[in-house]
Amino acid sequence: MKLAPTDGSIEPVDDPDTLALARTLLRSSASVRGSLDTARAYVEAGQRALAPYAGTEAVTALEAAAEHLLGTVRSAA
Repeated sequence: MKLAPTDGSIEPVDDPDTLALARTLLRSSASVRGSLDTARAYVEAGQRALAPYAGTEAVTALEAAAEHLLGTVRSAA
């Protein structure tokens, strides 16, 4: 089973077994969990910084985008 090309190129993963293994490795990685926790901390810091402007369209959009991104990544991880 080839996990990565040896020539430095990037190829899509088509083999279901390889894809399942990659998902398992990523989901069990403390680094991925740590990255998600760091991202959440940045979102929360941004929300605190924008608190004086809460309720404006721009802040509402930024908060929604950040929450959506985190939710999407967490559901994949």
